[in-house]
Amino acid sequence: MQKDRKRGKFSASDSDFGSEEKFILNVVNEMVGRLRQKYNYSNQEVLNLIQEEELMVPVEVFSSGLAPAEALAKFLKEECDVNFHEISILINRNEKSVWQNYQRAIKKMPSRFAFESSLKVPVSAFKNNKLSVFESLVHYLKEQKQMKNVRIAKLLGKNPANVWSVYNRAIKKVKRGFK
Repeated sequence: MQKDRKRGKFSASDSDFGSEEKFILNVVNEMVGRLRQKYNYSNQEVLNLIQEEELMVPVEVFSSGLAPAEALAKFLKEECDVNFHEISILINRNEKSVWQNYQRAIKKMPSRFAFESSLKVPVSAFKNNKLSVFESLVHYLKEQKQMKNVRIAKLLGKNPANVWSVYNRAIKKVKRGFK
């Protein structure tokens, strides 16, 4: 099986696979196409999902009523079973801060997350410790997913003007970091 880099599809010659394999390959191609079209996933992001190389966080987690850092810590701890030390390494934050965010989160929301798993963000999007978790999230959605402020605001349960100001603050911080 080979990956057609231009179209982002998997292909095989007729002699490589039987009818069941061809059917599965067609289903995979349709799923990849939908991920690329509807959620603007890059080929690398699709491969990461398939290979499960990187933890992915559903965007819905951030509309739970918790602060973004609290939601991220709670999700990684409870849903991904990652310890505080590993979380701090994954998101390049202080381990004690991660623990404190988790403690605040479980007081505010003792139950587990309930989500339908829509758009997902890789944990690496939160690695820049010069940006807040919310700034990192908005920056990723704008830059990588090319989403509009209105759509981001709707996904996160925020005001579009707030999303605009957070994104602009993140852009300034990122530019400052490269000087």
